[in-house]
Amino acid sequence: LGFPILLWQIEKFLIEAFQMSLVVCLGAFSRKFTKQLTLEYEPIFLSSHMS
Repeated sequence: LGFPILLWQIEKFLIEAFQMSLVVCLGAFSRKFTKQLTLEYEPIFLSSHMS
């Protein structure tokens, strides 16, 4: 009787863990990407504003 409930709990846990890792990965990726963009475009942006 308790077996389907156990399976459901495991499934729920796995889904939550997957979502969490996805969020963490996306966060890390977007930070890295933003840093890369900033490094590439900030000098251009600054020089265009200086002139």
